[in-house]
Amino acid sequence: MVEVIDDLTRFRELPEIIESEKNKLRALFNKNNEIKTKITLKENKVRIDIQNETVDSKPIFSNQEKRDAELIRRLSVNDEYKILKDEVLSEEQKLKEQEAHVERLLQEFTRIKVTLLYESSLNELTKIKN
Repeated sequence: MVEVIDDLTRFRELPEIIESEKNKLRALFNKNNEIKTKITLKENKVRIDIQNETVDSKPIFSNQEKRDAELIRRLSVNDEYKILKDEVLSEEQKLKEQEAHVERLLQEFTRIKVTLLYESSLNELTKIKN
């Protein structure tokens, strides 16, 4: 009986906890997207710089393959870009962990709900039998 009361208490608490954890998940998702946007902007800025570089009015990097190679080279030595890439990897890990946490809470909620329904049905059947 004590276990049922504990389950009932937890069952009542979980929706609020789940909503709070989903809000944290959304915040992590938004932060991750902000960092990805900064990365894209940085890549585009470097890409434009490469495309606009000329000598005697002729492009230094004359074809796409050379421009792509130069983009990779420049980004690999750009400290700000490397920091952003590290941040996005870290945020993606946090995002995965938070998603797993929310999923565990939802599973716990479902498990308790099924248990409480089972206990309730069992009690009703006992009453009918007696």
